[in-house]
Amino acid sequence: MLYSLRQIYLGFAALIGLGVVVLVWGAQIYVLNAGESSTANINTRDALLQHSRQIKRTLWEAYAGVDAYLLKPTPQFHQQVTDNLASAKKHTDLLATVPPIHELNPAAIALTISSELSSLQNHANQLLALRTNGEALYPSFKLIRDVLRIENIKFTTTLSTTIDELNASYIHKDGYQLFLRLNHNWTQLTSSFHLYLANRLSGFNEPGLVGQATDVDELYQQLSRTLYQIREFDRTYRIDLINSSTLDDIEESAMNWYRSFEEIKHIHAGNYWRSDIPLLENHFRPLFNNIVKKLHDFDRQIDASAAYDVGALSNVADNIGNTLWAMTMIGLIFIAVVYLFFNRIVLQPIALVAQALTDESRNKVNIQIPRLCTTETQSLVDAFSEMRRQVNSRQTELEHQALHDSLTSLPNRALINDRLEQAVKSTRRSGGSFALIMMDLDRFKEINDTLGHQAGDEVLCQISKRLNKTLRDSDTVARLGGDEFAILLPTADGEQATHIADKITTMMEQPLQIKEHKLYVGGSLGIALFPDHANDSESLLQRADVAMYLAKRSNSGYAFTTQIMMSTAYRVSRL
Repeated sequence: MLYSLRQIYLGFAALIGLGVVVLVWGAQIYVLNAGESSTANINTRDALLQHSRQIKRTLWEAYAGVDAYLLKPTPQFHQQVTDNLASAKKHTDLLATVPPIHELNPAAIALTISSELSSLQNHANQLLALRTNGEALYPSFKLIRDVLRIENIKFTTTLSTTIDELNASYIHKDGYQLFLRLNHNWTQLTSSFHLYLANRLSGFNEPGLVGQATDVDELYQQLSRTLYQIREFDRTYRIDLINSSTLDDIEESAMNWYRSFEEIKHIHAGNYWRSDIPLLENHFRPLFNNIVKKLHDFDRQIDASAAYDVGALSNVADNIGNTLWAMTMIGLIFIAVVYLFFNRIVLQPIALVAQALTDESRNKVNIQIPRLCTTETQSLVDAFSEMRRQVNSRQTELEHQALHDSLTSLPNRALINDRLEQAVKSTRRSGGSFALIMMDLDRFKEINDTLGHQAGDEVLCQISKRLNKTLRDSDTVARLGGDEFAILLPTADGEQATHIADKITTMMEQPLQIKEHKLYVGGSLGIALFPDHANDSESLLQRADVAMYLAKRSNSGYAFTTQIMMSTAYRVSRL
């Protein structure tokens, strides 16, 4: 007679449940009073944590708004800073209204934070106001406006007038070209400076600032060399200008412009090329970090208060524990009795089943799985037996699918590669040689394009059957994909490989009957020998493939790997 484990389990569960109900009922009466006292403290801590988190969240939102406003001063970011700082002040005031708990005094911390929030608000307002004042924000703007702009106007005006004068006076063409080069040098110099300035102010490519400043320096040196050449030309040919001090004025404007650029470069190389950086780093950010640190410390004090309550509750747990010890002794005796019962009804039968399954995995014969005394364990054995039968069947089917082509049932690339590796290892041990033939159908694409893929599939199936009939039982023919086949000829030399290739070529010349069509397909074969043409399977495949393409190109039916092909395949493999 079979017993149901479910019924046995329900019986034991009812007994255990009854014991638990009695235990919980007694413990509840004792814990209720302690729980009520700790609930109030928990609610207080929750309120403190909520206000603390809200203050930190709004502070971080305000900090992000300041960063965003410094990058792009829009009313949206300005409002974000103002609203979040006001919200932080509101929650700080609410924090002061929460009653004290243990050693925690929310009113004191709220008073300190409120004062620092006011200072933070003032610094934020200064940063926001400074961002909208370009000349106050960028110290270099004054030099650009008062020096570089004026010297640029003076330089370009004087040079333009001089070029017009020289063009009208028909001086030596080399002198005129020198002034045109000077104008080009100045245009390049100012353009490079504009690019440097745009990069510094936008911060798109700060690591590239040094290189851009160097470009300006080098362009100024080019301009200086051109001025020197003009001076030398003037000494030789005497350029008669309306104003004899023209060259001096041009040179002075260039020097003044470059000296101001050196000052701007020095300003931009420092940490305070923007006037809002000192305010941000020395005032706003330290004050922000100080407030956040105080809030983190306050959170740790709240955690410490929770630990204090946990300690108080642990005393309650100790008292309950003493009671549980007594019940535990009773429970251990009960468990021992239950174990003996289950060992006889469940564990011993399952052990017999497990031993039988272990013997099955070791392929032992005449394995007998005993009949069991519970319905569940017997159902388990029956289900396992059926599963084992189905797994074996499916495993065999999956192995065949994984290693064979679904259309032709020939071995696929994985299987031919495995057999090729085995042939390499076997030939290395025993000596001798073997051959690998790569074959590609010649007019397969035209058949697919004109008659459709169904006709192409039929061609592949008929070619596969013919190859199996043509080859020896020890040979392996595999479909690699599309219209490409590989043929492994174990223990074959060059003469035998040639004989097989002739047979295949003859077979391929015979027409195929596909429905009402008689098709002439043909094939191109590439032959590689191991170890004559390669010392490993991958190289052998490459060289047989190269020989196959040579045979297709020369329309010769088949071709052996040559020394030139071997070097070509080597280069291909290197690529």
